[in-house]
Amino acid sequence: MLDTNGTLAGDVTERRFGDRARSQRTALRSVNRAADRIKPIENLLADSISTFQITKANVINLQHSDQPFEYQYSFVAKDYAKKAGDLLVVRLRALGTETDGVWRQRTHGNFPWSFPVRRRT
Repeated sequence: MLDTNGTLAGDVTERRFGDRARSQRTALRSVNRAADRIKPIENLLADSISTFQITKANVINLQHSDQPFEYQYSFVAKDYAKKAGDLLVVRLRALGTETDGVWRQRTHGNFPWSFPVRRRT
């Protein structure tokens, strides 16, 4: 959710399967402190958002390899969107940085918009 002051808040569930789940489980099994288990979440957010606060975070199915591995977290990023006169300037993709340079364009309502689309191969 993006409010009129430019604060972005979100609830995220990130699921990992297969080798990606196995590598996360392996990396986190030796971590004893719960605060250290959310370091990958902090790193992901830091790559995408300059200033943020994690308000809630859980690691799901760390010990259950027959289930999808999950990070569940909530965050708040004040001043994510910047005011420019009467406009609010915002990066459309809040999390992640990958793109293949393809842009989709559409007209919705009164204003045209476009955004990069990541192709999966």
